[in-house]
Amino acid sequence: MKHALLSLLLLSFLSSEAFAKSCKNSQPCGNSCISWNKTCRIGSAPSYSAPSRLTAPTVKESSASTVGGQQVVMPLTDAAFVMGAPSMTATKLRRLKLEDSFMVFQKQGPWVRITPTNLAPEWVHSDYLTP
Repeated sequence: MKHALLSLLLLSFLSSEAFAKSCKNSQPCGNSCISWNKTCRIGSAPSYSAPSRLTAPTVKESSASTVGGQQVVMPLTDAAFVMGAPSMTATKLRRLKLEDSFMVFQKQGPWVRITPTNLAPEWVHSDYLTP
């Protein structure tokens, strides 16, 4: 018990500088030495801010047209998804791109089918498309 108390007392008098690396012609940085013209970043917060993974959706101006009598629609935003069925809970197939354009093959409520009936169904909510 006496040894433990003595050891604890001895350690409390030592500072962290006592454990610092001794460097000649350079400065200590962590457990190594670096040049005086370098900045030691060990133990400091990063000086930059990482880019956010969340970005605001891009919105495009409306422009509707027709091709061969069928309505052609384009996304108004890149924040929406192409769905496997006309439902918000359906499987998300892919994200809309602003450069996409689609022919309207069927309408079901607020949903627009953008593939012919002989292909796998792909649906987009009309709120995200040009009128």
